Amino acid sequence: MSDSSPSSRDYISTRDLILPQIMSKNEIEKEMTTIDMTLIQKSAKQLNFGSYEEKEMAAKEIKRLAMADGCVKRLLAELGIVRSLVSMLTDGKDGDGLPGRISAAEALIELAKGTFRNKVLMVKAGLITKLQQLMDNKEFSRRQELPLLLLSISSLAKTNFHFATRQIFPFLIRTLNSKETPLNTRLTCLETLYNFSIQLDNIKSMVTSGAIDALLITSLDKATSEEALSVLSNLILSVEGKRGIENHPMAPKTLIEIMSREENPRCQELAVVFCRIGS
Repeated sequence: MSDSSPSSRDYISTRDLILPQIMSKNEIEKEMTTIDMTLIQKSAKQLNFGSYEEKEMAAKEIKRLAMADGCVKRLLAELGIVRSLVSMLTDGKDGDGLPGRISAAEALIELAKGTFRNKVLMVKAGLITKLQQLMDNKEFSRRQELPLLLLSISSLAKTNFHFATRQIFPFLIRTLNSKETPLNTRLTCLETLYNFSIQLDNIKSMVTSGAIDALLITSLDKATSEEALSVLSNLILSVEGKRGIENHPMAPKTLIEIMSREENPRCQELAVVFCRIGS
């Protein structure tokens, strides 16, 4: 996480992000001349009206198409595919829709890359509600797709587009605390928490969800220390975060240990900053 990350007040207008990306009728027709529309239309039809197996295949094809061309991402959104994929996250076949949910999640993750508009469309299509349902699904909640989806939409915290986040933080903290969570997923959770912590309105919910305890523990792990400290550096800027860190029994010992690690000057620097702010 670079020092150039925006502060909690450096919001980007959602209107400025979305309006330039909306395609006019002429633009859509122009794109249609250079893209295999037969394949896209077939995938869209299968996704909306097909059987469970056809929807799963269509989601995989949409992921492939979105990876190949950035223009296709915008076109797919214009065809309403985002809403269909979001709905598919909780669809199932005889109570077991894991393969289809994974395919839908992977397609959404790809569609979200590099386009704020698609992320906004996902949230407006009910993605947060769907993700809350999936957090209680033992099979899906253990997979990396759920944290990656949360990471995709967390960048919206840098804009003035607000949406409910309170129910997201307990899942991220629980995943971060789990000994079974692989390193790459833990790093994804930390990056997601960092993005959300940029917005001061989120910090109180993060603190009450146990973020400070989890982040202090995670900061002792050299593989995740800098990322955890970066989130704490945002939390300490709020009244709730500063109080929580100051009153946490682990904080002094943790910061002293980190300051003694000469092999990571960035972590040492962050630990010193915490001590100065808290003094």
